[in-house]
Amino acid sequence: MKEYVVGNNVSVLDASELSLLEINKLVIPKNVVSIKGSFSLVNGLERVYYEGDILDWCMIDFECDSSNPATTNACVYISGEILEKIEINVNELKKYTFSGFSSLKEVVIGKEVESIPSSSFNKCVNLSKFICDESDYFSVVDDCLYSKYMKRLYKFPPAKMSTSFSVSNCYILPYAFADVSYLKELEIVGIETIGPYALAYATSIEKVVMSDDVVEIGDAAFYMMDNLINVRISDNLKIIRTFGFMGCLKLEHIYLPETIALLEKCAFKYNPLLKIHFEYERLMFTDNQSWNHDNSEIIFKFMRRK
Repeated sequence: MKEYVVGNNVSVLDASELSLLEINKLVIPKNVVSIKGSFSLVNGLERVYYEGDILDWCMIDFECDSSNPATTNACVYISGEILEKIEINVNELKKYTFSGFSSLKEVVIGKEVESIPSSSFNKCVNLSKFICDESDYFSVVDDCLYSKYMKRLYKFPPAKMSTSFSVSNCYILPYAFADVSYLKELEIVGIETIGPYALAYATSIEKVVMSDDVVEIGDAAFYMMDNLINVRISDNLKIIRTFGFMGCLKLEHIYLPETIALLEKCAFKYNPLLKIHFEYERLMFTDNQSWNHDNSEIIFKFMRRK
């Protein structure tokens, strides 16, 4: 096994300096406080040993998602252990702290925690539940992480074994449904704006039903939903932002109501089977159809849905 030990005098680890090296075992000392660059080009990385504890790990600044070595599918050992359940007791969790921790199954949010970026638990594919008993800032309902009064949905655990779910009257943070494994149907109720990247990489979801409260779909809100087949669009929808529906490879039909006022650039992109249905008789957009990147078939005057 080829081992690389980061020097004790290193406080900023640049992963790009390890690119193309053959490393099976990486040892990171406690004194590293920042990791930049990407581990994606490090060959053969299997194990990462961090010499500090969980609190020390939570203090590391990661430049991007792939700056966390766990995103290479390597096993990360903290205090000599692979993490399956953790309790977070820091004031502010940093971006990408646990990105790629595939061993992680449960997360306990301590009462000291005040801030959690939406990217903190990217690609934690086996995470099945959050726990939060005492907090002035967060709450957990049905294993999902919300803000205290459920005004924001932070994360639906990817390995939560529910095939259907309803989210209502709250803002959905970016990547809240990323990497879900079992969820097939999602209902969105009482929400005016589906925010940027809200359902991005929600690869198991096949059906989305939105109530007529929805008036705007944000940038890349339905990005790379590989198995999305059926979308019930709000009858009051006005705006679909850039890349709103991008990479929905199985989506064959989308029905847009007469309230549509703006389709931004590449609102529909890389959707090879898609037919776009409008409720009016002629095209009302004059921007050279930049919103219809793939030149998908356009059908006018569909029958109004019941």
